[in-house]
Amino acid sequence: MKRLSVILAATLLLAGCNGKAKTAEISAQDVNVTTVAVQSGTVDETLTANGTVIPANEVKVMPKTNGRISWAVVEGTRVSSGESIATLELPELASQLGIQQAGLEMARTNRESAKTNLGRMRSLFGQGGISAQQLDGAQTQADVAARQVESARAAITSLRTQLNNGVITAPFAGIVTARYTDVGGMASPNAPLFNLAKLGRLQVKLPISEKDLGKIKIGLKARVSSSAYPGTTFSARLSEISPAIDPQSRLLNLKLDLQEGADKLKLGMFVTASLSCASHPGLLLPASAVLADGPDSIVYKTDGKKARKVQVAIGVRDGERLEIVSGLNHGETVILDGNNLVKDGDAVKIEGGKL
Repeated sequence: MKRLSVILAATLLLAGCNGKAKTAEISAQDVNVTTVAVQSGTVDETLTANGTVIPANEVKVMPKTNGRISWAVVEGTRVSSGESIATLELPELASQLGIQQAGLEMARTNRESAKTNLGRMRSLFGQGGISAQQLDGAQTQADVAARQVESARAAITSLRTQLNNGVITAPFAGIVTARYTDVGGMASPNAPLFNLAKLGRLQVKLPISEKDLGKIKIGLKARVSSSAYPGTTFSARLSEISPAIDPQSRLLNLKLDLQEGADKLKLGMFVTASLSCASHPGLLLPASAVLADGPDSIVYKTDGKKARKVQVAIGVRDGERLEIVSGLNHGETVILDGNNLVKDGDAVKIEGGKL
């Protein structure tokens, strides 16, 4: 029994020694990394924000008269200029039109009768059969009858115009992006029925923080991207800066004109836009070479043998690159791939470099 205890203790001691040996062997192993040199170059100052694709031209379609909606197109409908997009029920006007049309027929009959009578009275006057006063009376009756016909015609024209206002048409070719009232609801000249977007040119509505107002000006170029088309960017130009900041969100709305080739983008699509605000010389590194260390930004420099932790100050982001304001000099070598596997003082083995 005593001999067994000695053997067991020796075995455990040997295992412990072997474990330390393996740990020492692992610690001594170099970490494989790739490196990149700090480059001097032009730093493009960009302002990036998320926005929405909107039409360059859109209107709210308002009815010209009151009435109940009997038919209307749905959202998303493409329409031609002048095409009917809604109709209103106008029963009172239709009834009045019927009455006026009947009145016109009666007025025409009266006019023809008065005209015939005037001709007869003129003949009698020529024969000395009636007085001038009687002839004047016949002329007056004929004139009144003629005016009644014209009055009835004017009333009918007015009623037809009002009835035509019950047919709502598209002012231009486009797509209905919103319908505000359902079929059966009441239409009023004070409330829009539709939102109509003109087909063709698109814009991006881009809200930015008020603190960035000093960075922008009309004419700045921008790159627009969408998650629907990874790796693809669309050119745009800043065309409009809102004159007022939203008091609730404290954001300022910009409008970017999308250039040719952006027809893949659809109305309402969520996009990201990067405005090129300015440029200046500076030191640049790939963004992946810089790590977060609590509130600080760090990189690992190397002389080809050891990794050395260095705190750096970051300037602006230029695409996939970061501006290094302090902490590094041009040409210094920084660990790129594998920087998350090392710590200060670790031995490294460089597999390759990147510019």
